[in-house]
Amino acid sequence: MHLTEANMISCRSEYFLYSATPKMRNCMYYPHRIGLGAFTSGYRLSRAPMNNFLIAYISEGSFHIRFADVAAVAHEGQFLIVDCYEPHHFSTDEPCRDIWLHYDGPAARNMYEYIVGRSGNVIDAGRSGHGLHEMHAIFDMLKAGRAAGEAELSHHIDGVLASLASAGKSGGPHGDALNVIDRALPYITAHLNDDLSLDSLATVFCIDKYYFSKRFKERTGTTPHQYILNARLERGKFLLHTTALPVGAISADCGFHSQGMFCAAFKRANGKSPSQYRAELSQPFQS
Repeated sequence: MHLTEANMISCRSEYFLYSATPKMRNCMYYPHRIGLGAFTSGYRLSRAPMNNFLIAYISEGSFHIRFADVAAVAHEGQFLIVDCYEPHHFSTDEPCRDIWLHYDGPAARNMYEYIVGRSGNVIDAGRSGHGLHEMHAIFDMLKAGRAAGEAELSHHIDGVLASLASAGKSGGPHGDALNVIDRALPYITAHLNDDLSLDSLATVFCIDKYYFSKRFKERTGTTPHQYILNARLERGKFLLHTTALPVGAISADCGFHSQGMFCAAFKRANGKSPSQYRAELSQPFQS
């Protein structure tokens, strides 16, 4: 649906609505509406909660946003991401243009928190130019009125979010520590049979171990110890499934000090011993 919203004092916006099906709402990202805005100096707008999220790219001027405990300014060449589930207030003191997208989805909240935890609510487009391309793709699709599959629309929104999520360094007061954790995760995966104690990781990444542990849990939702244990057990399951290595060899390959420790941890996590797990995998399928 093509709509034009005009406020004679300060705003003109061309936008398009989209109605997602129940199935799309249950398993994908989906747009509510997308538009191009032009705002004159002095524009002000206060809104009640809207039950969606907003991404805007500022192509000219600057835009102020306030919601919850966030007060931010996005300038030309920057993205702004907003939790519109909160009451929010927009304003600008100079002419401003943007492209904006209201969206939601089952993973929208977690992805929003990941992006904001990494880079804040304002993100430089120089590190996320692909996101702008994806927003224009959605706008052009809806403006042209061409058939747009649900998966295709969701893919474009995911592209915007992925671009923002990977845009440069983490922001905020703990940005350096969070960037260390981003480097630590692939390091752990590549060194599962090495010493991955907190002391060892702190030495490798030149960071205080207690500070590292606290930020690690904030970023991943789990402690370093539990993350490493889960990764080792997943590797153990993969080797049990794909190789004929003895359980003792697998336990050593996964970084356990003994076969007994591996078997005990495996059974706690999976409700069966490694041998039982392997035996069940080898049973023929019966219809």
